[in-house]
Amino acid sequence: MMIKHYLILVFLGVSIATKAQNFTIQVDTLREYRLHLPINYNPSNIYPLLFAFHGGFGFGWQLEAETSFSTLSDTADLIVVYPQAIGTTRSWNTGVCCGWAYNNNISDFDFVDSLANHLRANYSVDSNRIYATGFSSGAMMTYALGCKFSSVFAAIAPVSSSMLIDACDPDCIPVPSIHLHAEPDSSALFHGGYASNPLLQFYYPPVDSVMTSWAIKNNCNPIIDTTLLANGTKIFRWNNCQNNTYQEIWLADDGGHKWPGTPGTGALSGDSATQDFYATEVAWNFLRQFSKDCSTEVGLGQVLYFDQSTILSPNPSDGVINLIIEQGIDEFEIQIYNLVGEQVFSIKNSKTIHVHDLSAGQYFLRISRNGKIETHKVIKME
Repeated sequence: MMIKHYLILVFLGVSIATKAQNFTIQVDTLREYRLHLPINYNPSNIYPLLFAFHGGFGFGWQLEAETSFSTLSDTADLIVVYPQAIGTTRSWNTGVCCGWAYNNNISDFDFVDSLANHLRANYSVDSNRIYATGFSSGAMMTYALGCKFSSVFAAIAPVSSSMLIDACDPDCIPVPSIHLHAEPDSSALFHGGYASNPLLQFYYPPVDSVMTSWAIKNNCNPIIDTTLLANGTKIFRWNNCQNNTYQEIWLADDGGHKWPGTPGTGALSGDSATQDFYATEVAWNFLRQFSKDCSTEVGLGQVLYFDQSTILSPNPSDGVINLIIEQGIDEFEIQIYNLVGEQVFSIKNSKTIHVHDLSAGQYFLRISRNGKIETHKVIKME
């Protein structure tokens, strides 16, 4: 009994010390958020800003308590904001998912946009160091913001979910990303598919495909470095991304649908978290390295790692794309990915690409040879 009282006192002490406060902002309706300023906040300085998105059926105060980002803020000189979702499921609307917010067309993108502008106008925010992280439904929102507001967010850290959005075409690259997940998670499936949890019945794209799509967008080296930690965690890393950035997946071999490194069980899943790494620490150590730097020198559709004059013609196309490549190049591989990172086409050593069977829309085409790669946008017409 004395131990239980001691833990409660510690929790309350942290809550008081962090001085987090609840606020509202008028968007399409009155929206709530929870804001924590560093304990030594000084308006004369500028501070990085972290958006932290709770999961479905959750609250900002719950995520604050579980992740201890506010406690971290006091030592890292970091402003943290916890936006609050609305409706019966308290999930985020990413444009194709999920729950009450999606079904009622709630404009969560407008909420975040308004909130970011409000915080920049009223607090000493470093506009080049704004980040996003989130758990479960909040991770979906984190991915979506990387797609929709790439000029705002310097880096993202989704935890325990996947990317569910109709199109992801960031206009400001790179957007460095780190994805944290427990492989046995049966509520948000790392390898893709429909979850067994009746409250989470929607399709999760495979995370490795999603991160491959980000590697294409960020112009990363396609060769993935893999590290196996002694505790069983695998780290997959794409290096040499645009502007000397990189991206990672941290995949634990145990645990479930709960913020990694925390005690207890998940409210919806009943899962225990992996203890192999602490997501708060890993996410912030990654995010804090990056400042927003929209490149104007290299982008999708331009040569990336080697200098040559490949042409795709016609592009757009309604059926056949011809590859016009420099003389003497006979060994190469072509892969086409859709906007959520799923490979839809692969062929070797052919300079004629048949895209009749693809749905109309935008795709990414990669040409690989001798460990080098270039990326092009292609458009399939009706």
